[in-house]
Amino acid sequence: MEAFLLPSDMLTMSGLPAIMQIAIENSIPVFHSTAETINLGATVSAGTAEYARQGNLIGAMLAGHLSGELDIASTGIALVDQLNVGLNLDSASAQGIKISSALMDRASVLLRDGRLVDQGVTELLAAVGMDEETIKVVVEALQHALVGGGQTELDLPDDVMAKVTALLASQRRMDDVSAILDSLHCTPEMIAEQQAALEAAE
Repeated sequence: MEAFLLPSDMLTMSGLPAIMQIAIENSIPVFHSTAETINLGATVSAGTAEYARQGNLIGAMLAGHLSGELDIASTGIALVDQLNVGLNLDSASAQGIKISSALMDRASVLLRDGRLVDQGVTELLAAVGMDEETIKVVVEALQHALVGGGQTELDLPDDVMAKVTALLASQRRMDDVSAILDSLHCTPEMIAEQQAALEAAE
């Protein structure tokens, strides 16, 4: 056996610490389909973290369909395809596995010496509109956060936590239903192009 490749379900996640013990004893890397499972020991994890975006998209489509604003026949294929990669360098070291520099560069989340390492977090927080001072405090807290058992404990001042919470809540409301529906509208030419791409992929 060269590796464990685990699905993203609660049963597997709850058993991940036991799987990791066997994997470490036998120098077998563990790949998981949810980026955050490096906190549970997964060696490499990759998956989407765009659950809120997917929910907004599906909710807007449902609201548009129920209100009659969405014509299914002229609705394009919408994909949320941002892939987040997590690397647990502690697990990799215990398994005797060398992580390539290309994979290190691709990672959005790193865990080293039981702590999260800023790997694109600054850019991510800036992209959602967080101010520089708050980013600095959050990144510093992440660097000192103890990670384990699937939990990340951040020690943030109350005012910073309030800012982060408000910002995340506003991001969830940012996607206007009509703007989402407009972005999904397809012309007959676009539909033919997408259909051809689907048929070519079969």
